[in-house]
Amino acid sequence: MPFKSQAQRRKFYAMASRGEMSPKTVRKWETETVGPLPERLSKTSMIMDAFADELEKCARIFGASPDTSLISSGAIPEDVRRQAHDEYLGAKSEEDPTSAPAATLGGGAIGALLGGGLGLQHGRPATIRGAAVGGGLGALAGLLLRAADKGEIGRARDAIGDGESDRAMANLIVSAENRRRYEDDLRHRELLSAMAKE
Repeated sequence: MPFKSQAQRRKFYAMASRGEMSPKTVRKWETETVGPLPERLSKTSMIMDAFADELEKCARIFGASPDTSLISSGAIPEDVRRQAHDEYLGAKSEEDPTSAPAATLGGGAIGALLGGGLGLQHGRPATIRGAAVGGGLGALAGLLLRAADKGEIGRARDAIGDGESDRAMANLIVSAENRRRYEDDLRHRELLSAMAKE
């Protein structure tokens, strides 16, 4: 993320000097900042930027999971799998959890747009009902995704802080193997069910 104002830049450097933020994060933001910055942002601009940032975070939540096929595949050398897992833990541990209001508003907005869009085909009352139901379901989904992401950030920080990267990777591999077995079992049952119907 780039810095948005000089005031934000000063705040981040102060937080890094007090140990409240990783200097690596500040350097990353600095390299992504382009052009001159205003001293401060207007209230409207800050609200719009915060909303855009939270929507981006919501979008990242869906893709912010490790590549379990890479990490759990025995065909890939262990050092490559370990590096991929360590990179994921490092990136995840540096994320800040999405705030509950932002997750609620972001999910609600997306749900309202989808629900209202579906209701458009059936007139204004259906559009309003669709937006209301979609907004409520979207807000709930936003909170659930926030909780899952917050837990994943905590697990990544714990694994790095305790030096338990190997244990975290082993748990991930076991989890992927269990999911693979479950999916294989499900396909097997579907096949047997289809054969029984013939």
